[in-house]
Amino acid sequence: MRMFQKNHGKSLKVVRLLALPAMAALAVAGMSQSSQAALVASDNAGNYTWSQWTGTTPPSQGTGFQGWKIATEGSGSAGIYLATGTGAGGAIGTGSSNNSWGVYANNGGNPSDSGFIQIDRSFTNAADSGVGKLDPGQTFSIALSSDGVSSPYAIGFNLQSTGSSSQYLFQMIFDGGNKSMQINDGSGSYTLLSVPSSDFGTSNVDNGGIVANITIGSAVAGGGYNYSLAVTNAAGTTTYQTVSGRKTLTGQINQFQVFDSNAGANMYFNNIAVTGSPVSAVPLPATFAFVLAGGIGLAGMRMKRRHRNIQA
Repeated sequence: MRMFQKNHGKSLKVVRLLALPAMAALAVAGMSQSSQAALVASDNAGNYTWSQWTGTTPPSQGTGFQGWKIATEGSGSAGIYLATGTGAGGAIGTGSSNNSWGVYANNGGNPSDSGFIQIDRSFTNAADSGVGKLDPGQTFSIALSSDGVSSPYAIGFNLQSTGSSSQYLFQMIFDGGNKSMQINDGSGSYTLLSVPSSDFGTSNVDNGGIVANITIGSAVAGGGYNYSLAVTNAAGTTTYQTVSGRKTLTGQINQFQVFDSNAGANMYFNNIAVTGSPVSAVPLPATFAFVLAGGIGLAGMRMKRRHRNIQA
């Protein structure tokens, strides 16, 4: 009976010794699990036919995105169409017909009227098919071009929280009134000056087109994220301008929105994508303490056992 109790006591020690590192391993596994749900998304106009890219709810092609949501406002004319060929839309085109997504908004021939269109698309979380988000370390990319931007109107795109149709966390806008391209964010407004006239002229975004790449950085105290922006030519072979040291407005980026506010001429966009793996999550202080306690406890038991062996 005494021998059984002695063996049973050893068994309990073995269980405790095994449990501590096992629990620590589970804690570490929990720290990295969020990074496994990486958001990777890609779509382009080459995936669509003329009859598909129309109306307010076109079919969702590509991967990593939820469905399209298209809304128009105003008494003018606004809508979408599939642009093909070698013009301004073709400069950023893809597929056998060199397609790009065409957007228009104008006064419909009546100077007193105006048209507006916004196109929303949320990210999908690859792990649970719910609404995804842009994490630190990931880059959102989009190609843009236009036949022109009438004064004082604008075209551009926003990065937003899901369901926020009017509030942007990051915005790039082509201003027909100021004849400039600028960004608006948590740091205020900033005018981009280095994009050449061959891709953003004095009155329009013409045949060249550009690609905007926004990389999300670390979270900022008080809300928002640091980010960096790189603007290249449509082919991605020349970097026109890079911007860093700025932050988004407070919120989680869950979707992008393209808009045309009565620009008059056609706007084009294409090659939307999210690339990169999220930066590994930093363990919380409580998790560090748990792991550390497990290691200290294991070391203490080993030292105690060694002390008993010396006495024996």
